[in-house]
Amino acid sequence: MTSSTIRSTRVARVLVCLLASSCIAACGRTDSRPETARVNGTVTYEGQPLTTGRVSFVKRTNAGGSYSRPAVGVIDERGRYEMTTFTEGDGVVPGEYVVVVESLGAELDPEDFAKGLERESLIPERFASVETSGLTIVIDGDLEHDIVLTDEE
Repeated sequence: MTSSTIRSTRVARVLVCLLASSCIAACGRTDSRPETARVNGTVTYEGQPLTTGRVSFVKRTNAGGSYSRPAVGVIDERGRYEMTTFTEGDGVVPGEYVVVVESLGAELDPEDFAKGLERESLIPERFASVETSGLTIVIDGDLEHDIVLTDEE
């Protein structure tokens, strides 16, 4: 064999080994994301469906008050929401959460925005804070969960 042939053979062997190890790594790969449970429902305020807004499930990770990645759902015009943690509609990682709901009025026109005015909340503002919402949920599997908001504390 010539030295050129030996080099070509070595290069070919290295390429085959790299390709094989890539295939083995790809085939053996598992998604490192935790399992999720599908969660959806309707949000009402004083008996009527909200027609805009966002629901967040926030999990406290330790006594120091830090929080993990929240699950979020957009409230549609019928008051329905579907929770997302990693990819759209994938659900919520099982656990205990604080529920936060935000629902704001119409967008401000540029003049009002320039004046520093803020959009009006359509629900009591306490529901928009982890510290004051008073709403909790435990997720241990797929769940249809309606969120009922009232003026009563």
